[in-house]
Amino acid sequence: MKLTKGFVRALIFAIVAVGIAFLMDAVMARAQAGAKQGASATATAHTQWSDFGGGPDSAQYSSLTQINPSNVSKLQVAWTSPTGDEARYFFEPV
Repeated sequence: MKLTKGFVRALIFAIVAVGIAFLMDAVMARAQAGAKQGASATATAHTQWSDFGGGPDSAQYSSLTQINPSNVSKLQVAWTSPTGDEARYFFEPV
């Protein structure tokens, strides 16, 4: 049996197509697993200030209740860091 160029091309195309289909299935499964994990991480992320901006989603929100409207006026500065100049910074220079 002699294989023609057209047949070989079609066979290669079919093999590549099947490979891409398997790859896309694996990527989608991983994305869905990551989305489920991300949803559970976001649900608990607001109970810890683990990253700059609060959590992995940078929400700058904490669901903790130690500081509330009745005691916020009692807060005091815990530490400062001198910058060596008199400029006002609107970010954390440290």
